Formats: sequence, structure tokens, C-alpha cells
Amino acid sequence: MDESAWRAGRPAVGSSAELPWFRGKIADINRNGPVFGPRKDEFLPYLLVRATSADRGNRPLNGVFWESPDIYVVAGQPAETAPLRPATPGGVASASAPNTLYAHVWNLGKAAAYGVRVEFWWFDPSLGISRAAGHLIGAAYVDLDDRFTRYEEWVEVDGPNGRWISRGCHTIVRPAQKLGYLHTSMAGTSVWSSASETPSLTQFRRSRSLQPLTGM
Repeated sequence: MDESAWRAGRPAVGSSAELPWFRGKIADINRNGPVFGPRKDEFLPYLLVRATSADRGNRPLNGVFWESPDIYVVAGQPAETAPLRPATPGGVASASAPNTLYAHVWNLGKAAAYGVRVEFWWFDPSLGISRAAGHLIGAAYVDLDDRFTRYEEWVEVDGPNGRWISRGCHTIVRPAQKLGYLHTSMAGTSVWSSASETPSLTQFRRSRSLQPLTGM
């Protein structure tokens, strides 16, 4: 709650006007809902995949959003054999070959977030970038600690629906639900090919095991 809303116009403590004032505040909440302060100060998750290196989650976002520093590609390698963490950030997809995508996801909020679904999509930019023009590649589920939790090293997390690496309030993850592969043709357009394996989500639990990620 925004505490300033409770201080504005408050009568002196113990005065005869204090109780009617308080009842009026409760009636306002019942009618209009609570008055919140800045999102960053609330006890809530604040999830983000950055559009730029300076992105701190302010929306709406103006300017270039399609060159995210938090989207990585390992070219020419399927997700089944790709490392949990790409060797380098960025990357360019290979033509007519499987490519593994990664997302670097952040939680800037005061509360942890569990079972966060991270989806991976591709778009043909000549058709515009909109939900109607999107093609789902796959998805993953991750847990993110609050913004105060920061591991000194990347830690490997084994979850019921996949694995990812974490440093507490931010993680790197690749698709665990394999819905298909993204191929890029020699002409530079995206071609979709389906895959049949789709793991069930019904047995997702919040249990997980953590262990240091060696060799990184």
C-alpha cells in the first residue's frame, strides 16, 4: 500500500474526527481498490527480459526493442546437446540447421517468482512483429529469487520440467518444451518445421535441486 494515502488529511490521533476519517478510507478501498506505490517498492515479482542494456523495466518502451542483450543463439546445435549456458552472448542463427535459443530472465522485484513460463517465438520481420504473426518455438519454466538474492557463481538447477542456470534473481534458460526447430533458409526467411515431442506440464512442481556449475 502507498502509506502517503493514509497520511493525507489525517486528523490528530485520538480526536473525534479520527474514526470517521478511518472509516472513509476503508470505504474508498472497498469502492476503488487499494492505492499502490511504485511497482519496484511493492512486495511483488518484477520480471524482465531486457530490450536494451539500460532497460530497467519501464513501460511502454520506445525505440529499438528487437536487439535484446538477453536473447542468445547457439547456431547449428539442437537443444538436446547444447550447453546450459552459451559460450558467448548474442549469436547469429545458421541457415538450414537447428539452432538453440536462450533467454536471460531477471526478477527486479522484492518477491520471488516460481513456475515462471518463458516462451520463445520467432517472427518474419517483413510481416511485422505482432502476436498474430508470431510462431511459438518452445517454452521453459524457471524459478527466480527476489532481487536481493545474488549468487556469486552460476548454479545449475534441476527442475521437474527441465534445467537452467541461476544466479538467484536472474537465470539463463533454453526451451524445455520442444515444439519445433527454427531454421533459417539461405534466402534469409524463417522456415518452421514441427517436432512431435511435447512434455506434459501437469506434473510440474516447485521442487528443485541446486548444484554449482563447474567449468564456467
